[in-house]
Amino acid sequence: PVIAEGSYSELADESAVTIEGAESKMNFDSFQKLSFSFIGVTLLAYCAVSPRSLPVSEYNSQFLQNLSIVWLSAIAPIFSFLCIYDGKYNNINTAIGTFYVSFTVGYALAFILEIVVTTFLRLGVFMIWEPSIFSLTPRVPSIILPWVLREKQYRPKRITLFAADFATSCVACPIIEEYLKLKTVQWTCKLPRNFKPSKKISKGKKRNRKNALQPVVRRPDKPEV
Repeated sequence: PVIAEGSYSELADESAVTIEGAESKMNFDSFQKLSFSFIGVTLLAYCAVSPRSLPVSEYNSQFLQNLSIVWLSAIAPIFSFLCIYDGKYNNINTAIGTFYVSFTVGYALAFILEIVVTTFLRLGVFMIWEPSIFSLTPRVPSIILPWVLREKQYRPKRITLFAADFATSCVACPIIEEYLKLKTVQWTCKLPRNFKPSKKISKGKKRNRKNALQPVVRRPDKPEV
């Protein structure tokens, strides 16, 4: 452990304690982001109806069913957000901006990364448990092999499917999603913290500077974060 020898360099202010713009009201930019998200969800629910050749009345019924499923699935996250959000110490526009980035860029990045990682993980599992699958190459390129087994009427062993699904669904994809959640929050807002970096100057002939963490001193009316 690093033992402090000397005084810490104090920050000019305690702006790191609370998010900038706390107690602010929702602005027009945030309203635009929420509107775009609502319109995007509606269009996706409309395009997700299958088959596309349904009569108009049945198509609209399936569209409303898709839309209701989406909004029902949003109840729990919205309720959780309202339970933990405190406008006294958080900026509502920053929260909406974080949601918007995760809804657009974050979702796209997660989708692309999960497709790429799933492809390579499945190829690795096939190589270990069932190398006979690669007999379909070179008629089928290896890079798309995990996605066309059903079309090629190839049935892998159950242990192979279990290992591939476990590696992708239970290990790789959750790691990708949680990492992107963390990076999205770090990209879009400056979070409050309980410690702040400081420079420590050691005593002696060689006055070396070392990085250290100093607890943030708050006023009595400021809660811990």
